Amino acid sequence: MTNKELVFALFEAWHARDLDKVTSYLTPDFEYFTEGSHNNSPQALCGFARTIWRGTPDEKVEFLSLVDDGQTIAIEARTTGTHSGDLAFDGVVLPPSGRKLDINTAYFFTFKDGLIHRWNEYGSFMHWAQQMGAKVAITAGDAA
Repeated sequence: MTNKELVFALFEAWHARDLDKVTSYLTPDFEYFTEGSHNNSPQALCGFARTIWRGTPDEKVEFLSLVDDGQTIAIEARTTGTHSGDLAFDGVVLPPSGRKLDINTAYFFTFKDGLIHRWNEYGSFMHWAQQMGAKVAITAGDAA
């Protein structure tokens, strides 16, 4: 499979909620980074996926643009879904709000040995939480 075909296959498995298939496209030392989260194994990504799917069981990713330089694939994506289940992160639970979610995100994929080695995701966690009805406050922290 080409790198592009691999990413398309990953998201086909993701939308089918087939974690065995998802992990089959990842290196054993796969890493996933997003705002506030670092999952350093395929199994950790599965836990993260289950959390997302519990809170937004109809979550769907649509590719808006894709650039492939042969080593890295960059994707502009739109993620939609409905917040219809509990969503729990770091001890905070957002109960179902029934709200529709619509978030733009950027993904960067790198590859090793014919598999996906790293997935970096960039988006606005604050915007996402606000769409679910969460009150998000920015406060001054310790600068040290």
